[in-house]
Amino acid sequence: MRSDEQELLLSIVNAWDINPHPEYRGFRCANCQKYINEAYYHWLDSDMFFIPVHLCQECQQLFEGGKIKPKAGLKPWKNIKQFGKKFSKPAEAGFAYIVRRWNSSERPQLTAYYCDKCSKPLNIDGGDGMRKGYHVWWPHNNRLHELHFHKTCGDSLMNQS
Repeated sequence: MRSDEQELLLSIVNAWDINPHPEYRGFRCANCQKYINEAYYHWLDSDMFFIPVHLCQECQQLFEGGKIKPKAGLKPWKNIKQFGKKFSKPAEAGFAYIVRRWNSSERPQLTAYYCDKCSKPLNIDGGDGMRKGYHVWWPHNNRLHELHFHKTCGDSLMNQS
């Protein structure tokens, strides 16, 4: 991905109000924050982040046309030590394995959200018709990684001792 695209993705991510603790919830477009069940996966690979950045169809078109306008920054995270959740050594080994196998050179394509552990699409959970999963921010090697899991996959990883 071009450096100007990376800078644009970083400006989108810097507008997020990141929850440092794992949460089970639906998925939103990285830019407009609309809840969606499928998105275009872009990869932000910066000094601070190595994460997927998800865009809805409308924001993807704006991104491709160079017309996307990120919102003003809410709470950029400059210090990953602010992330309070500590994970067990086996959980961190599992996270490291997942992050190593991410293919950040993939071209963005519209896809359902999937579990980083089992690689299957995340479930439409509850009566609202929304795909849901754990959102887990993991600080490692001075960078933040956001991983997504089914409830059962997340429970098994995060509860390892």
